[in-house]
Amino acid sequence: MAATLAHRGPDGERIVGHERARMGARRLAIMDLTTGDQPFQNPDGSVWMTCNGEIYNAPALRREATGWGYPFRSRGDIENVVPFYERFGAAAVERLDGMFGLAIWDDRRRTLILARDRAGEKPLFWTEIDGELRFASEIQALLVFPDQPRRLDARAAALYTALGYVPAPHTMFQGIHKLPPAHLLVAGESGV
Repeated sequence: MAATLAHRGPDGERIVGHERARMGARRLAIMDLTTGDQPFQNPDGSVWMTCNGEIYNAPALRREATGWGYPFRSRGDIENVVPFYERFGAAAVERLDGMFGLAIWDDRRRTLILARDRAGEKPLFWTEIDGELRFASEIQALLVFPDQPRRLDARAAALYTALGYVPAPHTMFQGIHKLPPAHLLVAGESGV
């Protein structure tokens, strides 16, 4: 899946996970060239986070989290999300000012959180196949799975004909959804 996105992040790839959850990220090294590899993890490895985008209020967030004693490993803007998630849970997203599509896996709670910025500048797609939730910043990454259906969503096609674009949560593929702007998706043992 991550290899499919190499064109978006040619500077590296990192994957973390185990039998229950796995998360990967491709890197386009613009900021924090030496320590900014994602996914970021909290110090005990129970929270993993990856983000496509930029957090504009990162300096203020970092100052606050540094005051709590959070041991940052990077100097970039994205890792700032991790300590805020640890302290505020999914509500941490409300504190973010920026353009982003992000994913947080909480191993203790066995919960996945997907979030998108208020304007919907950065895309985030997801699908669920046989109880497995998959997500990516591009549909092509979801289509690498041979069990992913590739059927046209007739309603999305009609919306495209009427509007000239396909509004979220629809995509042209049945079963593949686009997380709407300013939305959270929370998936756990009880479902999405």
